[in-house]
Amino acid sequence: MKRPLAVLCVASLVPLLAACGDDPEPGDGPVVEVQEQGAEPRARLVIDVEVGHTETTVMTLDQDVDAGQSVDVPPIEMTLTNEVVSVDGDAIRVDTTYGESRVADQDDPAAADIEAALSELTGVTGSTTFTPSGEVTDSEIDIPDGVTSTVRQSMEQLTDQSSSLTVAFPEEELGAGATWTASSALELNGIEVQQTTSYELVSLEGDQYVIEVEVTQEFEPGEAEGFEVVSGDGTSTGTMRGTVGNLTASEVTTSGRTDIRVEAGGQEQTVSTETEMTVRTTVD
Repeated sequence: MKRPLAVLCVASLVPLLAACGDDPEPGDGPVVEVQEQGAEPRARLVIDVEVGHTETTVMTLDQDVDAGQSVDVPPIEMTLTNEVVSVDGDAIRVDTTYGESRVADQDDPAAADIEAALSELTGVTGSTTFTPSGEVTDSEIDIPDGVTSTVRQSMEQLTDQSSSLTVAFPEEELGAGATWTASSALELNGIEVQQTTSYELVSLEGDQYVIEVEVTQEFEPGEAEGFEVVSGDGTSTGTMRGTVGNLTASEVTTSGRTDIRVEAGGQEQTVSTETEMTVRTTVD
């Protein structure tokens, strides 16, 4: 297995962050349910930005992949910039530009190959429309002509997962100790994934919050390009620290694992991925 392929295919399956009635369908907004509103004082947690508000995010992704043989992917740093281009009622439109991606350990023998594969992401742009509660109502990405199919899939899946990059805040006012869940469906590489994110508001001091997050995923059986998913599940836990009103948390740390049973060429195997991710965002 080549490392660049592992990076671009497996990374797109990692839960970044984002049970009531029927399962949601891909493209539907998250189903949010509050279990506890928490202690007083309470406040509505919403995105509150103006046109021109800009945030720069640096994401560091460290993965170990085991698909019959272990692949230790060196940590990768990806940079993107989000700029608010319009605010119209409950529609907050944000343009995203992907900057350069680099391997943190330049001494790794695969660094040059991985950076060459990731270079096709540099300069790619997209747009996302949020509601003040963090729900994604529309997203798109401008995929350049001539990119490899692997990179194209990764770009499309980044768009599919845009709802996972922000907190799904409920309509209710919340205080320290509040808990709520958001259930949603993602489509990753053509495979439907049911995802439930559980949140706990650990603290809310002024406009500064700390939220603990736990994500569980169930992969539906289905055909993907070149293989079939038989079954799969994933779990991830993390902590988010941020300022109420901004698009994204200022610091996110997560750790998780996915186990996906796949069939290709008449043979089955389990692809296991352990991931640690750190995301730091600054307001420009």
